[in-house]
Parts: sequence; structure tokens; C-alpha cells
Amino acid sequence: MRKKSRNLPLLRSFPHKLLLFLCAGITILIVTSFLKTLVNPGSYQKSSIFTMLKDNDCVKASFSSHSFTLKVARSLKAKQKGLSKISSLPKSSGMLFVFSKPDKYGFWMYKTWIKLDIIYLKRKGENEAYVVDIIKNPPSCREKPCPIYTPMEAADLVLEVPSGECSCKPGDVLTFKECSPK
Repeated sequence: MRKKSRNLPLLRSFPHKLLLFLCAGITILIVTSFLKTLVNPGSYQKSSIFTMLKDNDCVKASFSSHSFTLKVARSLKAKQKGLSKISSLPKSSGMLFVFSKPDKYGFWMYKTWIKLDIIYLKRKGENEAYVVDIIKNPPSCREKPCPIYTPMEAADLVLEVPSGECSCKPGDVLTFKECSPK
């Protein structure tokens, strides 16, 4: 005499087993996400100012008692143009180059007519970054090939500001915030 199977009829076919397996996996993912928010409340809502910035956005960077108004360069095209081919830059202004991950990004001064300092930064938290290296007043280059300036340590943000305006040094922390609407 043959024994009756105790398996549920639903579990006998492969498509039903697959569906049950997928539902279990999705449930595990949902529970895991929920538990992460319990361990770190509010983390699902927080986002860094650096991840929200787009080309040409305005951001303020503050160091000690001095602040800079910066135009953002995030896309490759905006980064390539940078501050080249401009003849003047208002005091306490500049450009913030935003990269997705830290690396030793090289900068050159091809057709850059104004004197700038290049300040390499690494993100620290949601709205802060610390200085990892500074290249003071690299000379303008009118013809290729031009020297390429790289930091001593990997960075994911780079500031170009008028030469001599930022008295910061490696290790100093700058705080960033969006510019107020006009």
C-alpha cells in the first residue's frame, strides 16, 4: 500500500515553489530594511548635501570665519570647462567639483586666466569635508601639454578659489550648505 503524501498540493508544482520562494525573499528584504531604520533612526530620510547638488547649483562653503559662494560642477562637461576662459572672479567665490568616489583627480590650468588655489577635500558626514591637500597658485598654461596637478591623498571634492583667499590647511574642516534663494 502506498503512503499518502503529506505535501500541500500548492507546493507540488515548480511555479508555485518559485513564487513561495520569491515571496519569502521579499519579506526578508522588507524586514531587514525596517530593522536598519530601528538601529539608525531617520537614516532612510537623511541625504548628504553633496548627493543632491547638480551643475550650476550654488553652495556656500564656510571655514573658520570666512565663507565662499561656489558654483557646482558635477557633470564631465562642467568639470572640463571649470573656471577656464574667464577673466575675473568675484571675491569669496569659486567652483566646487563633485566626484562620486575618492580618487587622485588631476587638474590642469589650461586657458585659466585667473590665479587660483586648488583645494582637495574628502567628505566627512552629510555637509562637511576636510582638506587633504592644497595646490597654491599653479601657473596658467596657454598651450598643451600642460602640467597636471594631483593631490597627495584621494579626494572626492575639489574647490577652486581665488589664490590666497582660503587660509585653510590639510586637516581643516569646511562646512557646506545650499545658498539661500534670492
